[in-house]
Amino acid sequence: MNKEKQHYSEYEEDDHQFDYNNIDTGVKDLNLEHALDDNGPIYNTKYNKGQCYFENHYVTYFPKKNESYQMVADKFKTTVAYLFSMNGGMNSNPEIISFGNINEIAKESNSSQGKFDSNISNYIQDGSKRKYFLEQLNIAKKFKIYSDFDPAAPTKIQPYNPEMTVDMFQALFPDEKSNKAVSEASMKIEVEINQRFNIIFTVGVQGGFGLSGNVTDDRRFTTSLNWEVGVKGGLDVGVANANVGLKIGGSIGLFDQLSASFESIEHFLAHFHNSLRILIDDNELDPKRFGLDNNSSYWSSAKKELSKGYTSVDKNHIAGSFDAELGIGDDKLGIGGELKKVNITRTRKKGINKIGQRQSENTDEIDHDYLSKKNNSEDVYEWSGGVNLSIPIFKGFSVNSSLEYLKVVNDANKDNDGEYWNLQIELPIASEKYEKIRRDPKYVGKGKEAIEITNETTTFINSLIKHKDTLGNALRGVKQGASALTNQLSTVLTAAFYHKKETDGYVEQLIKQKTSVTVEINSVVENGDLNLQYIRFWLNNEASASSSKDEKGQNNANKVKAAVTGTSRITFGEIVMEDTLSYISTVYNQMMWEARDPEKQKDLEDLLKASKKERLEDEESYKKYDSLITTKLIALRANTNYYSCGDWEGYKNSHSSAIEGIKNNFLEKFNKHWVKLKMEYDEMPHTIMGFNILRHFGRTKEEITNSLTTARFGDESGKVLLKMNLKEFEELVLFKNYLENRSHASDYWK
Repeated sequence: MNKEKQHYSEYEEDDHQFDYNNIDTGVKDLNLEHALDDNGPIYNTKYNKGQCYFENHYVTYFPKKNESYQMVADKFKTTVAYLFSMNGGMNSNPEIISFGNINEIAKESNSSQGKFDSNISNYIQDGSKRKYFLEQLNIAKKFKIYSDFDPAAPTKIQPYNPEMTVDMFQALFPDEKSNKAVSEASMKIEVEINQRFNIIFTVGVQGGFGLSGNVTDDRRFTTSLNWEVGVKGGLDVGVANANVGLKIGGSIGLFDQLSASFESIEHFLAHFHNSLRILIDDNELDPKRFGLDNNSSYWSSAKKELSKGYTSVDKNHIAGSFDAELGIGDDKLGIGGELKKVNITRTRKKGINKIGQRQSENTDEIDHDYLSKKNNSEDVYEWSGGVNLSIPIFKGFSVNSSLEYLKVVNDANKDNDGEYWNLQIELPIASEKYEKIRRDPKYVGKGKEAIEITNETTTFINSLIKHKDTLGNALRGVKQGASALTNQLSTVLTAAFYHKKETDGYVEQLIKQKTSVTVEINSVVENGDLNLQYIRFWLNNEASASSSKDEKGQNNANKVKAAVTGTSRITFGEIVMEDTLSYISTVYNQMMWEARDPEKQKDLEDLLKASKKERLEDEESYKKYDSLITTKLIALRANTNYYSCGDWEGYKNSHSSAIEGIKNNFLEKFNKHWVKLKMEYDEMPHTIMGFNILRHFGRTKEEITNSLTTARFGDESGKVLLKMNLKEFEELVLFKNYLENRSHASDYWK
């Protein structure tokens, strides 16, 4: 019998001899030899907080008062994730923590990952032999190793822990808490049915739903739970196929929190956990068992986030698409495209001041009259169109690229409105593929199994080395000219078509995992010019599992396919470009808003609401209200650094050269126009780099000089020019954009 399948293995007697009975375990009068026996007793002993104990194969720790999981993990040089895995989820205020079976700790201690440190020996209660106890963990060789969780261990198992969920989200979206990076994660389930109704014509239907979370450019956290169905039709001639399709979809209103926009992950989870708390209360369960009672450590920090409102987002879309492929297997040259219109409905939900309280039915709707007056359109939508290209390099690896145009109209965040062009190039790193191939019956018995299972792992570098000769031939073909390439192509297509025609089976089950890197270039259209915002570098991980049924063994026809796909994308680098203010203003605005004191927010909201009508009807009203709004915004800051915050300082330090360059670029463009003004009544352009000069500085040379004061202008090479340092740039430019952003965020709602 396979011992591994029994979850244990036995070791031969070690040459070392230990006096097990004299090893101090932390439990008075405990016979270690007896305790290690399967039927050994559990001793009910008074435990001292801050110490470890060994009992019935298990090492446990009794935390001190207010000692958190992270503190315990740091003390023993392990991780919170390890503690959770050993305890199966625990109460947010644990009385006891299990480090697991002594033998498993030994394996962890000796592993290259170093998940656990022998530092734990320093906390074994009493006795000079305590260090000896864990450093000589090979005493386990005398006994069995158990890999399964032992229910006899003195551990309190809890069905759910909110702090573990927070840790999981922070791991999935790293650096979100410090606003350093954007990231994406999604899961999608799809079903597709294709039917061949002619020799070459196919038709198909598809449908599915997905759940995604994104840390966006403005550092908000958005969620989306959606459905989609579609139809497509096309041609399939074996080595090549082409399709056109139409899809519709929309949001699923299962939970408001799953299709919404939040200020952060903590903000999202606070409202999500409040909904869970309501469910617990409705079913008369004890919230303490789930770590969600009013006095739990989770709510001590999350209650503040619960008091903030969020925006529920309902999206419905229609899209037309086309795609074409040439090749066999995974090595196909592909091209595709899509036109998509997304109509959006938003509802602003109120914050909740009492844990377990239901969401108020008193919500805010979009003020379409305001949008119509402000932007000459009351519709809220996104329009996009793009093309993508996939070029196979060699088996299993392709370079993928996409170019997309996006137009955002009447977004709740003023910074997001506009037209954008986005280019992405994806480069492969590694892939792993598991296939279950079902043979055509006519091939069974010809030296082939009815079912074949394969597993293949490849990396880009290894494949590059393996295919160096092929790549060399391709390059030589380029040198030889188009005629040589045409001959090569015809040979390849003939072989591919023949292979396709004589296919002996189909992939019944497929599991794939791939890792890649994407370079993204994003630009915005401003005054007819295309200005670069940033260049980003993404690390992509994708895992998918699919199952197919293909009765006739013909690829892409008479087939039913179901697939589950999970993706994760994390930025690991960002280059901020200096052509526009738009991107850094987006980042600055959200960071400043997140840093506010929510208890002082009402004064700002009351002012904006009371002045809304006048500000919309009188174009000159900004002269009266901007200073008042500025005063209220400053009052939201808890310190004297009114025009910055901690997250922005961190971001600024990481991108100091780029932000300095944006400031200098702004001053250069401003002064280029400024030196042309001869008379006091000569006017400046109304906007520069998207900044409203008219509103914040003035219209004429005289107004601007009075607004900024002559002290901000200096003589340079006989010319009077505007000068600013970085702090003045934050006060006079970025903070003014922030004022506009918050005014729009209030006026957007009825």
